[in-house]
Parts: sequence; C-alpha cells; structure tokens
Amino acid sequence: MHARDFGDTLRKLRTAQNLSQDELAAAMNVTKSSISLWENGTIPRPDKRARLALLLGTSEDHLMGGAAPPESLVGEALVGQEAGGYVLVRPLVDTHSMTTIRVSRRTIAEAQMTGKDMRHHTMQDNSMAPVLPVGTLMVLSLTTNALVNGAPYVIRQGMHTRVALVYGGGLGQLRLRFYNNAEYPDEICNEGDPRYPEIVGKVFWWAVVLR
Repeated sequence: MHARDFGDTLRKLRTAQNLSQDELAAAMNVTKSSISLWENGTIPRPDKRARLALLLGTSEDHLMGGAAPPESLVGEALVGQEAGGYVLVRPLVDTHSMTTIRVSRRTIAEAQMTGKDMRHHTMQDNSMAPVLPVGTLMVLSLTTNALVNGAPYVIRQGMHTRVALVYGGGLGQLRLRFYNNAEYPDEICNEGDPRYPEIVGKVFWWAVVLR
C-alpha cells in the first residue's frame, strides 16, 4: 500500500472515534507530532501499528490497506482524573454508547488497577437480566490472573461479545451461567469446541441505566 493510504486510514479511524491527535498520542504514549507524521504518510514500526489497531478497534491488516474487521463491542478505556476523587472511563471502540462511567479512584486502587487495565462494555442483550439489564454500563479488569468461579466475565464466542457467570471445570471445560436462566440455559463448553469462549475480562463495577 502507499504510505499516504495508511495515513488516510489512520485519520479516518481516529476521527470516527471522536479523538483528537492529542488524545490518541496520550493513549499511544507518543507525541502529537508522531500522530501527525503517521497521518501524513510515515508508517510506524510494527509494535506501534499493533497498538494503534488495538486502540482504534481494527486490525493491522486494515490499517495497512486490508478489509475492515467485524466491529468489536469492547473498547480500551481512556482514564482521566476528575474533581472529587473520581476518574472517567470511556470507550474508544464502543460505537453503541459514548456514555462516560465515573468510578472512584479508591475503587480502582482497591482493585489494584490502572487505566490501562480496564475496558468499558455495554450490555447488549437480556441474558443477565434483571441484575444486568440491556444498557448496563460495565468496567472490566484485564488483569485477573486466575478464574474466579461464579464471577461475571465479558467473553467472546465467535463473532459475539457476551457477559456470563463463568465456572471452571476439569480438562479446560468451562460452564457458563446466566441470570436469565429461563431464556438462556447453562452452557458447557469444552476446549476445542467452536463456541469455547475467549475470556476478555472480569466485570468489577457496573452502573444500571434507569429508563
């Protein structure tokens, strides 16, 4: 591909997320001038391209001129301080909701996390109703070292992103449970099955939107 095409793709993805060059530079831990150079045709090194793809919810292949991947519902969080001991967590990728979640700095400290450890997800179905109804805004941790049986996790099954209570079994088996068990019965997933879930992160905080 031409370097100019890379720059055009990067600019379109950044503006589609309503991000300024300054905001993307901060998330990338580079200077604003680096973002400007990339958008004007300078192709960054592979590790920077991988980071850009993650932040902008796409693939390296798309950045380099390939087809766009399926849209993800899980976005990396940008965290900024706010008066009163809170931080703001907002999605970079999630186009379904740009609502900001306000989480206390004490809560984040007790969870031993930083902004880079968190993602924002919006509940898209009623599988976890009535506890987590459609539209529930969640913050999940990517730093869970071991599976906590019965805890809520954001998972991916093929093209779908879901929330489930996950239980570990022997030989890599996972059991998925849902609060709305009448409509969504338990699922037993064995390693190697097409529907075997990828665990994205453990939900540790949520806010229910009253309608």
